[in-house]
Amino acid sequence: MNIADTLARSNVTDASDGIIATDREGVIRLWNAGAERIFGYIVSEAVGLSLDIIIPERLRERH
Repeated sequence: MNIADTLARSNVTDASDGIIATDREGVIRLWNAGAERIFGYIVSEAVGLSLDIIIPERLRERH
């Protein structure tokens, strides 16, 4: 990993905003500290789960 990648990863990880990334199937691949504070799941709980964990059930079909 080069310095630019390291700085970008640090900015995402430490951002106060919630930053979440998923793959094409909607599986969470990135969950930062801001997302932890907002949604209450720590990174080890969220990564690997469906994004549905944070989408209200009534809205999941539309999403």
